Amino acid sequence: MDRCEYCGRILHINRSDKYFLCSKKCKQKFKNKIDILNTNKFVLNLVSKEWISVNDIVSSNTNKFEIVSSISRLIYFEKKLIKKEKGEINLITNISIKKR
Repeated sequence: MDRCEYCGRILHINRSDKYFLCSKKCKQKFKNKIDILNTNKFVLNLVSKEWISVNDIVSSNTNKFEIVSSISRLIYFEKKLIKKEKGEINLITNISIKKR
């Protein structure tokens, strides 16, 4: 099972020749590495070892898609966060920093 390298959704159709990306929107946003790094830093600064819902993180920022995508990347690809619930990430999913 492949996942989109930007938003972390399960990939049904690949929209890129070079990367695994699920949509034109992800393909456009994937090019801006500085925004990706800044969003990841923003998310990591809000998350601690205590559980926090994705909705609480999203409510502190207007870019809901970018925040949820960052959380997905940090869980599925970078393995810096963990989720409490099984299944795909949504607003009620609780996340925490992965204990080392």
